[in-house]
Amino acid sequence: MSRFQLKKLKEAADKMNDYKQKYDELSEQHATDLVERNSYLIETELLKKDIKELETKVSELEHELYYERRNKRISEMYNEKE
Repeated sequence: MSRFQLKKLKEAADKMNDYKQKYDELSEQHATDLVERNSYLIETELLKKDIKELETKVSELEHELYYERRNKRISEMYNEKE
């Protein structure tokens, strides 16, 4: 092999190594992105569940407050009649 062919072969090998390194970096970044995306999706689902539970609790408290106020008014009206 001539020096020129060896030089071209080395350049091709270097270029291939650069591409492989870039591919490895992109693969690692993709894996990181997938983990972050999955973490986001899990966190989102947990937050949706928490929101649903809080909405239910707020609704229960609103009903409880309504009935307490209603009973208080009824009690006041009854006490005024006596």
